[in-house]
Amino acid sequence: PIVGSPVAYMLRREGAAVSVVHRDVEDDILKELVGQADILVTCAGNPGCIDAEWLKEGVEVINVGTTFSEDFDCLVSDVKGDIGSKA
Repeated sequence: PIVGSPVAYMLRREGAAVSVVHRDVEDDILKELVGQADILVTCAGNPGCIDAEWLKEGVEVINVGTTFSEDFDCLVSDVKGDIGSKA
């Protein structure tokens, strides 16, 4: 609610069609929605829940969803893989 709802509201106000997906949605549904997105705002706080391979070419990614990993002693993203290869 700290990021998702306000960003969704702002995008809708600017005329965007917005889909809000929670962290427990099934992967096949998430993959389909991610693949359709022109703008993807990640803020699940669930490392690797989105695969960069799902992104369509030219998508704009706002990657808010980061989590500290004690295993790796660093921040990890909601998106696994190379975002830059698509975005």
